[in-house]
Amino acid sequence: MVARIVGERPERQFSLAEDSESDTVSRKYLVRTTKRTDDIDVVARAPGLPRRGYLHPRAPDLWVTSVTGTQDPRAWFRWEVDIGYSKIKPSERDEQGRPDAGKLADPIKREPDISGRFAEYQFVATASAIYDIQDNLVGFGGDGAVAFTSSAGELFDPTPEQTGYFILTTIKRNESMRPIRLWRDYVGSVNTNVVSGFAKGQVALIGISWSSWKYEQGVRFCEVTYELGVKENRDPWQLKLLDHGTYYLNGSAKVPFKDSEGNPRLGLLNGSGAELGNGDPPKYRTFVVRKKMDFGRLRLPRFDR
Repeated sequence: MVARIVGERPERQFSLAEDSESDTVSRKYLVRTTKRTDDIDVVARAPGLPRRGYLHPRAPDLWVTSVTGTQDPRAWFRWEVDIGYSKIKPSERDEQGRPDAGKLADPIKREPDISGRFAEYQFVATASAIYDIQDNLVGFGGDGAVAFTSSAGELFDPTPEQTGYFILTTIKRNESMRPIRLWRDYVGSVNTNVVSGFAKGQVALIGISWSSWKYEQGVRFCEVTYELGVKENRDPWQLKLLDHGTYYLNGSAKVPFKDSEGNPRLGLLNGSGAELGNGDPPKYRTFVVRKKMDFGRLRLPRFDR
């Protein structure tokens, strides 16, 4: 004997007006099963219980997107099943604009959930030109960047830092495999190809996480979450340091920087170890600290729109 419905919780029933105005609604059913070992896949097949892809009876723009259940620990034969309805997305319709139940029945074909926010990071404070210092504008250490100094031209020690912001995008989707070794190679890397309109080097794969295996409609899958950071300035994810130090090279000799009284001081270098010429913009050295990878293999969806 299969599981059977014994009732629906009245407090979770909705009027047509509520259903039509909501993006998501849910209905709870009480289901009785015959075996202690029955799982949600068995319980979800109870006759009369709405399944994935079924339309809401009073709101045709809503259809079943989730079927979850909780077994009563005091009475193993009793389950509370939650049927979740969501608005039908354009990608979940067929060519005629009708709901495509097949896209929802297969968990691998469901549309990924993409969200984002702005996150903070610290970088060496510079101005992109002399006049920007006067206007209190901040640069990113690119070509022509000017280091902040005292009015006498002396470098600040420690070097001042500035708070910047980057785009942090989260992509969550269902996948049929967990290629952990492949993910290990990608996590922490930056892109060598264009990703969602962003040029190479601008996107970093900050993190990858995954759930335990799940089963729906006989399909095994796990929920995988990708965290991507986007910075649009030049070489943003590599380590960029102002070229300065306590001495400079004069041929092969190391000559210490000293002030007018002979005390050691910090000085600017020209990118080749020599003292930076008067009026020349400071140089920044870029060190590759993140692996460069082609993100195309991950088949990530667009997230810039």
